[in-house]
Amino acid sequence: MEVKKILILTLLLTGCSSMPTPDELSKTVPDTVNSSYNEPTVVAKCIAEKWENYSNLFGNAIITSRKLGDGVRVAMHTPTAGLYFMADINKTEQGSKTKTWTRESLRSYVQDEFDAVVNCQS
Repeated sequence: MEVKKILILTLLLTGCSSMPTPDELSKTVPDTVNSSYNEPTVVAKCIAEKWENYSNLFGNAIITSRKLGDGVRVAMHTPTAGLYFMADINKTEQGSKTKTWTRESLRSYVQDEFDAVVNCQS
């Protein structure tokens, strides 16, 4: 338990001062890109449903979504880590393309979130 507290404190001291906004994060290279035959709203709903039940050492997940021009953005925030994970799902001729991002300092903590995105593509 003490290790978790130290890790959280370290992240708060080093990461919170440089938390990107969703728009800033989306201008960087995505961590993953996945394609689906499903419409963006179907993929986004699936991702939101999976993410909303997550709880990790940063706290319970808070999920937001909003319409993008031709798709949907789903973002996961936590009380202590702020913007934790984000997916932009855009319409394509074949269905949709999902791009995901997380802050570099959090990449080692998000395998479940990446797996949820992949599972929502089918």
